[in-house]
Amino acid sequence: MELAIDAVSRNLLVLAGPGTGKTRLLTNLAAYHVRSTPRASSRVLCLTFSVEAAQQMRTRLRSRELEVRARDRLHAVNFHQFGAELLRAYGDLIGRARQTQVLGRHETEELVGELIHELGIPAVSPYAMANNVSAVRNERSARDVPAQTLRRFLAAYERRKRELALYDYDDLIIGAVELLRAQPRLASILQTAYRHVLVDELQDTSRQQLELIALVTGEGRSSLFGVADNDQMVYSWRDARPENLTEFETRFGATRRPLLGNYRCPRHIVAAANAIIAPVAGSDGGPRAYSRVTGRDGQLLVARANSEYDAPELVADVVAAELEHGVQPERIAILHAIRRGVFEPIVTALEQRGFPVVQIGSDIPGSSMLARVIQAAIASQLDSHDTRARARLARLIGAAVLDEEEGRKIIDSLSRAQSIDQTLDQSAAVLGIDANGSEAMHVRRVCLLAAREMGGATATMLTRLRLEWPRLDARLRREAESVKVMTTFAAKGQEFQTVIFPAFTLTMTPYVHRNARTDEAWWAEERRKLYVAITRATHRVVFVHWGAPSTFLSEIPADILSQWQPAIQHEP
Repeated sequence: MELAIDAVSRNLLVLAGPGTGKTRLLTNLAAYHVRSTPRASSRVLCLTFSVEAAQQMRTRLRSRELEVRARDRLHAVNFHQFGAELLRAYGDLIGRARQTQVLGRHETEELVGELIHELGIPAVSPYAMANNVSAVRNERSARDVPAQTLRRFLAAYERRKRELALYDYDDLIIGAVELLRAQPRLASILQTAYRHVLVDELQDTSRQQLELIALVTGEGRSSLFGVADNDQMVYSWRDARPENLTEFETRFGATRRPLLGNYRCPRHIVAAANAIIAPVAGSDGGPRAYSRVTGRDGQLLVARANSEYDAPELVADVVAAELEHGVQPERIAILHAIRRGVFEPIVTALEQRGFPVVQIGSDIPGSSMLARVIQAAIASQLDSHDTRARARLARLIGAAVLDEEEGRKIIDSLSRAQSIDQTLDQSAAVLGIDANGSEAMHVRRVCLLAAREMGGATATMLTRLRLEWPRLDARLRREAESVKVMTTFAAKGQEFQTVIFPAFTLTMTPYVHRNARTDEAWWAEERRKLYVAITRATHRVVFVHWGAPSTFLSEIPADILSQWQPAIQHEP
């Protein structure tokens, strides 16, 4: 309450650790601003990092306890959604078409691949080139592509996007910044409309996103409130930068306040997390998080497998013991910083024992051919002149339909489908997938979730479905009554009763790549990933290793570690 009162009179930066109720604080403050400023012209803008976080914020703001009746005055979106809204409404002021289409990840790589081929650039994959282009545009260093080649490609890439009226995800922020810089009157209108701006997960923002905040608030002249946890900054590969927090304070005249009481994790788990994060370079040395949980201390258990090949079965043993002690499967998470080479044998071991298990992550939906066909069909339905969507459909169904004329008829039919159900049934039939099978039913549930969120088969719903398929897919998987297997990044913002680290062995945690052992920034990022993962647990953390354990294990106080056994007594 004291922080909320403080935020009314000044710009504020709250540094809040895991489980401290920072999002609840932000949404309560947003609701207060609406209630205390009855003018219809005064609006509150809530910005956050991910689409899912924005959706959760909207759900919270709609709750009865907040008593916000003028919901039209509350706008909760992530940065990319906000940028897209600005560009669609005013992009023509900087020479952009208002109906510009936003490219998804696969579509961006397809466009990049086409240009690589046209320009005759050798030995560069579309994935690598797309990453390098994004790095340069966001003022990071490019790798593995000569500077002259990259400049040549970038010029052609920008021309092609404008010719085809396309945006990639970077454009949504970079373009919005360009728009507001070029149109100061528009920026002034936004500053007048949004008298209060609240930013969640500030530690994940990029330089360009901070610039967007400055333009929307008139360099902080609008009321500005930010919430961050610099110990959870794990998205440096997405342009997050620790300097943003200091710049937020100095540039906008924000006062820093701590929020340290953890309502999620008991004291032993908090102590372990604090021990891991303490050596991070750039730590301010201030007070660390403390637990507000009573009635239990938390358990940190170590389980040793005989070999790497035995580890998946040992993880399955741990899961079996948790289930035997009455822990619900959806309250168990298996986390690691990387997916490749770690999760597949574990999922197999759990499935062989009949345990419900589901993988969660942004790369899972892309592996479903049915999902990709439906997304391409939706793109074609939204714009009948979108030749790229038709070409994508042709490539996707090419292996299933050998006759060229039949293929054209199928593409025409999918492009004219009148409902999601019709699109799904036709797509499944073309691919030879059982329309009532598990894959098709999961895809159907994704479509139904989009319809529930947006209401009906509107163009807006179809657009969101195409662009936000990974988020919708992940939400359904998180809600499944199954053991969750996911990366640390996917677990951010979640909580579980038991968290299992399946490869807490030397060279696997931290995950060593590119001979990065001596890279200080890399070590700091690995510590933050582990800190995030440990603080997902409300009761227990189990470290499974083979051979020499992770060097991080020796940093956790020995007196709070115990050896795991199947019959070990569980705290309430």
